[in-house]
Amino acid sequence: AAMAALAVSACGQNGSSDSGTASAAASASQPSTSRGSGAASSDGMMTLLPTGNLVIQVPGDAVTGATTTYDDGMQQTYYDSRGGSPLTVAVEYYAAGVKPAASILATEQQSLTAQSIQPTVTPTEVPGGTGGNRLDWQTTAIPPWLQDRKTAEVPITCAGVIVDGPSGDSYGVYVFADPKNQESLERMSSVLSSVAVNAS
Repeated sequence: AAMAALAVSACGQNGSSDSGTASAAASASQPSTSRGSGAASSDGMMTLLPTGNLVIQVPGDAVTGATTTYDDGMQQTYYDSRGGSPLTVAVEYYAAGVKPAASILATEQQSLTAQSIQPTVTPTEVPGGTGGNRLDWQTTAIPPWLQDRKTAEVPITCAGVIVDGPSGDSYGVYVFADPKNQESLERMSSVLSSVAVNAS
């Protein structure tokens, strides 16, 4: 349910910590360090193993937020890219047996429907995973990349991939992009197509 909340509020919730200036500074210095480590690829994306057996790519200039653990056992981490091609990635992880992908999907659909948002759900293949589904929806909110400015809500393109891992763990990878920025949308597509689960 945290994800659907992001559609409207967690975008705000993510930026409401006092790390705005710190993350801006980190974002400015990030690209050179990620290139130096060899983690970033030529398209400006870097590969991460954020939690469990999940593998994803995020923009090389993304700043990693603190991981939050919720009462239902979900661990959630944000990756924010606030440059000229803004993007926010949220990764959710449930340990084996806590909440299967089908339950996560049902919860997200209910939460979005309660906000009068009808997501499109498409079965999707995720390397190493089972029961994968992709959600796509549109919303308006103040996204993390505009948190530091006095601004009204803007349209946001949202999508997520929810999948079970091989050892009973489950994952949700959600991406929020600027629909008016073609590179932001292309980065969103790169993140979603990079989702994979390693054998445990």
